[in-house]
Amino acid sequence: MRGVMSLWTRTPMFVPTRGPMLIQTLAVNLAARVFTETEFVTDRRGADIAALLGWPFSKISTPLEDWPADGLMHVWALGKLVACALQDQPFVQFDSDVLLFKPLPKRLTRHRLIAQSPDFPHYYTSRDMQAAQTLAGFAPGGTAYNAVLLGGSDVALVRAFAWAGLALAQKFCGCPLNGTTTSMIVEQYQLGVFARRVGVEVGTLLPLAPARKQVAKAGYAHLTGGAKREDKWIAKAEARLAADFPEAYERFLAEWPRLALDSTPGGPARDCSAAVIAATF
Repeated sequence: MRGVMSLWTRTPMFVPTRGPMLIQTLAVNLAARVFTETEFVTDRRGADIAALLGWPFSKISTPLEDWPADGLMHVWALGKLVACALQDQPFVQFDSDVLLFKPLPKRLTRHRLIAQSPDFPHYYTSRDMQAAQTLAGFAPGGTAYNAVLLGGSDVALVRAFAWAGLALAQKFCGCPLNGTTTSMIVEQYQLGVFARRVGVEVGTLLPLAPARKQVAKAGYAHLTGGAKREDKWIAKAEARLAADFPEAYERFLAEWPRLALDSTPGGPARDCSAAVIAATF
């Protein structure tokens, strides 16, 4: 199964800061170790970053450079949906803050649709979330999935989900709702709606609230929300990168100053919390 990462630098949500970029460098190198093939779906700026930092992808493509997104630039999930929509073989897309210390289990990769875990229902009860569900034509109270892992063994089915999300996003064109709310609806909430409509179970690596032993067995870490900007977790990632991938670490130290000069202010953080799933990290 192919590993896929996407990066859409055209969205204002992207700001290249040291902690998240170091964690992403670790994530890419770990993925190259557990997948036989990895693909980076991005735009020209993202491809330049990958080249600068020496990210070891098997393939780099730039469909996000010219993808039409007028009125939707704030909806950061569009980059991930485009990456899913263009795949041609079974795959798992992993976010830049996902650290895979061992291959994903076969009991997961055989599922037609894959996600990290069910998502917490209370994330979808705010006034903005209710407004977004209404605009999308979704009933409240549905099951959503944390899509930092996203894909499946049935590539045609995953592509259908992705194209449905891209079409759904058009309803939010020029909408005053923020990009996080709309992204969670078109990606995570829509995955539950889509799976229920087609009658397919979504396989998950972890349950809603995993025990420490379950996370350790999975060999998995997800630095959610503000965790990837906390000194504690950045230091852990830096130590792991230096120990496991010393050449990649030295290159990051050498090239990061050049990338830092390109940093520009972005939009609000996706999540102000600093939760972390990291029993083995």
